[in-house]
Amino acid sequence: MKSGCILEVRNPDELTTFSNEISTKEVRIFCLLWFECIRGASGLSQNASKECGPGINSKDLATATLARLRNAKDSAAHYRISTITFHSGVKHDDLTRLNHLGVCMSPDSIVNMQ
Repeated sequence: MKSGCILEVRNPDELTTFSNEISTKEVRIFCLLWFECIRGASGLSQNASKECGPGINSKDLATATLARLRNAKDSAAHYRISTITFHSGVKHDDLTRLNHLGVCMSPDSIVNMQ
């Protein structure tokens, strides 16, 4: 991903503006090969990328997770997921499992962020 992308936002005000739609647009513009590969692998049509739904959400989560492996700063999606799960009353062990899967931040990081 390019420097200054939506996945690099960290402060709470910027995190509120994060959306899968913006993330998808950035990936479509700056990482066209990846976008087409994951779109084809997921079986989504060309027009489906303009809509929201489970297919788009999972595609964006996969993209955010891979981007985070390359650059630890690309974690806005993980901050959002962590915040939502933390405030919904998820158990510590569940957060640890999600963190090991690369889906959210560690429980200690979530508490520090809050």
